[in-house]
Amino acid sequence: MSTKKLFFKSSIFRFIERIVLVVSSLLLTPYFINVLGANGYGFWLLILSIIGWFNVIELGFPSAVQRHTILALEKDDPVEVNTVFSTSIVLFGCLGLAAVALLACVALFSADFFGSSVDADALKMALFVLSAKIIMDFLMNPFHGFITAFLRLDIDSNLVMVNVLIKSILIFLLIPTMNIWGAIIATLFADVLTNGVKIYYIKKLYPAMKFSFKLVSKEELKSLFAFSKHVVANGVANTLNSKADPFIVTKLIGLSSVAVYGVANRLAEHIKSFVFTVNGFLSPVFMRKNV
Repeated sequence: MSTKKLFFKSSIFRFIERIVLVVSSLLLTPYFINVLGANGYGFWLLILSIIGWFNVIELGFPSAVQRHTILALEKDDPVEVNTVFSTSIVLFGCLGLAAVALLACVALFSADFFGSSVDADALKMALFVLSAKIIMDFLMNPFHGFITAFLRLDIDSNLVMVNVLIKSILIFLLIPTMNIWGAIIATLFADVLTNGVKIYYIKKLYPAMKFSFKLVSKEELKSLFAFSKHVVANGVANTLNSKADPFIVTKLIGLSSVAVYGVANRLAEHIKSFVFTVNGFLSPVFMRKNV
């Protein structure tokens, strides 16, 4: 398929993805509030906010890995491609373990920060369980490089929509009896399933892809860092801007106010996502043109 057709196809599915995300959010938010109450929904948003903070630890490496994967594939050198892949798997594995260690510290000291406004024991348990999601998200970054390189953002968008559909159905079924744990189980199940399917499709796109410790390269790691350092500051700033508010609202006002804030903030984020979606289409095209 030509680059123009791939670009058009990916663009269509990317916009459909945004629509599905907005619709699911509009349907799930009142359901969450009705079933769990304002405090329960605020608690869920607080958990998501804490998990989201650990994107900072990616240190700009996802963009660097995508760029290096694209450049290696353009050279049509399987050894170089798998060197990038193997090095990035080890890199993100280490970053993921560091994130989990920090998450454990946050969980252990959550009572000291939030006081009686949050059920510290429930928050600890939820964060410990969701540490599996953090590891999974980190390890999926090297695979995203192949999706970007082949301009198959339609695959990613389709799987995001499947993820949202599965998670939404499970949430509707589980949270009336399991409360917040229904949402946690739904999130983990949907992520494991769709990530497995994504790896399958990536392997079909590039059958020569393989991991080997022998291919892990210090030089490749240095090269990744040389690029990533330029986007770290922007990533940290975005995380501080988008994830700090639930902490502040919970600390100063309470969980019920987080729910109100969360509804307004998510609507604003959806609008912003529509505006900037086109940037996601063009980035891989520009990278390939630079080869």
